[in-house]
Amino acid sequence: MSQSAEQLDSVDPPRKAWVWTVWAVAIFVTAMSGILHGRMSQRWGSDGRMEAAAEQLSWFPQQLGDWKQVDEFELRKSAIDLLSCQGYVNRGYRNVKTGDYIKLAIMVGPGSRMSVHVPEICYEANNFTLLEARRQYEIAAADQTNCFWGVLFQLNDVSQQRLRVLYGWSEGGAWQAPQYPRWSVAGSPVLYKLQLSFAESSASASEQRSEAVLADFLQRTVEAFKGAREARL
Repeated sequence: MSQSAEQLDSVDPPRKAWVWTVWAVAIFVTAMSGILHGRMSQRWGSDGRMEAAAEQLSWFPQQLGDWKQVDEFELRKSAIDLLSCQGYVNRGYRNVKTGDYIKLAIMVGPGSRMSVHVPEICYEANNFTLLEARRQYEIAAADQTNCFWGVLFQLNDVSQQRLRVLYGWSEGGAWQAPQYPRWSVAGSPVLYKLQLSFAESSASASEQRSEAVLADFLQRTVEAFKGAREARL
């Protein structure tokens, strides 16, 4: 409000009370918005839950049934800063029986940052074309129903390599695939994001087989994630 104290003194009492009420409400809303944003973005530091969540990820297993870790990748600093990522797993797993290869990333950070970036934007900015609109996958694992978004891309070169990408979020329990993550999970002080990619080869080009491969890997991943968390609670 821009009115001075002298101007307010000249206002009749009911009007003055209304002006002061509006002013007080505006101050309260501004203060609470700042506090909420500070908590969501970890502006004043963590309460310990974030450190515990990051440590739990370090216990994620290198073997998931027939899937064995064969690669480990560093997350780019630009991505860490963008997501305010506090801990992550970024690995390649190969099925020792079929030879299928899946790249898996699980990250943890504040929901305000971890919820807003999706593969549809990242991949299309890196020479991929989106072939199908995203659709939801349900995976029953770890005594719960888990939901993920799935999208199909094609590389814009002579190989025309097709890449299936699945992703979802978790606040520590079941994995979710909300329609609007900015509204659904952005308020979580500790939010996990899971993303995996599977490059279809000539041997696995059928959609049915690809989905079976992904379902098997996801089921084992969800169970391992729950196990890693429970081991450190």
